[in-house]
Amino acid sequence: MEFSFAPRALYRRFRATRGVLSKFMNLVRAGSSEGYFRLQYHKSLRAMIDSAPTLLP
Repeated sequence: MEFSFAPRALYRRFRATRGVLSKFMNLVRAGSSEGYFRLQYHKSLRAMIDSAPTLLP
């Protein structure tokens, strides 16, 4: 998930997206607190899954 917010990934996504508004919205989304909170959410979710004894193989 952290890779999704890396500068290189953002640049690639920016170049691949068509439309000025779509490019702008992707940059705003990545640079805003939404991306930060999404990253924190997925990290905490992963930690819960890793520590749940019923989900271990």
